[in-house]
Amino acid sequence: MDDARRRQLAETLSLWGRLGSSLAFPRPKGSAPPKPTERDRAIGRVDGILTRWAVLGSDLVRVRSAADWQPAQRMMEALRTWADVRKNAYWTLLQESDARLAPFGEPLRVDFGTHRWLRDDREESYTAWLGWIIEQIKEPDLVFRLFGIEGHAAANAARGAVFRGADREVPILENTRRRDLVLRYEGQVLVVVEVKVTDADSAETAKQAEYSGWMREQPEPFQRAILLATDASKEEYEGFHFVSWGHVCIELRRIARRYCSTRPIVAAMILAFVSAVERNLLRMSLPESDAPAISWMAQSAVFEHIERSLKGELQ
Repeated sequence: MDDARRRQLAETLSLWGRLGSSLAFPRPKGSAPPKPTERDRAIGRVDGILTRWAVLGSDLVRVRSAADWQPAQRMMEALRTWADVRKNAYWTLLQESDARLAPFGEPLRVDFGTHRWLRDDREESYTAWLGWIIEQIKEPDLVFRLFGIEGHAAANAARGAVFRGADREVPILENTRRRDLVLRYEGQVLVVVEVKVTDADSAETAKQAEYSGWMREQPEPFQRAILLATDASKEEYEGFHFVSWGHVCIELRRIARRYCSTRPIVAAMILAFVSAVERNLLRMSLPESDAPAISWMAQSAVFEHIERSLKGELQ
């Protein structure tokens, strides 16, 4: 292999290394790192592999080798071509999201990572904002979708019931415990939401059994307890059903589309909340428009998230 081809291959391998360093979503400045999830550990392993490729690339410039690098070179060229294809597809996806959410556009284009109100990942802030959004939505069908609740009969019964609002920090058990959100369609449906800004396994969940006992004493025939967190290793924790922030953000994106023309202020607040959650809690971000195509591929999970939100339409 001549020197020119060697440098080209070294540059490509170094690009792999930069891909590895960009895999982890950046945290907002001043925030404490979360407890690593299994996904984070997997990304770390991939990061290590790609970093070793970068070291190999730098060694190629200094050391001449008789090894046949043609297979690796073909792999690099194929990756570059595929990365260009994916970047174009992702760019088209962003344009579609901008159009669907007009006049506001794709929420991840706005950086709420340094917003003073949310910089410390305070559960109270996210709970209050989510509660306000639910009070604007109110419709039981939308609330059920938001928290992944299957129960069309219960939703139908709740349509004629009085919605008591998203009560926050409701005291129970002789005022020794408080629930984050209590949604009540009087006499028909009771939904209790425990909000966490970490993964479910890092949060305190043992107390949920006491809350489940309180719910059984309430008069509503349909009841659901929700544990809202970034990730989980189980589907249920002491009677509380896990719902991911990712799912909630996808549904909120769909709900916001309904309101963009009829209730623009509500739509704007919903999309601002989505941006804050996706950036601060889910650690999502968009690559710069002029970033290498390989950097866009590194954010494939973000674009898959956006794509899922565009596929589902509210009835």
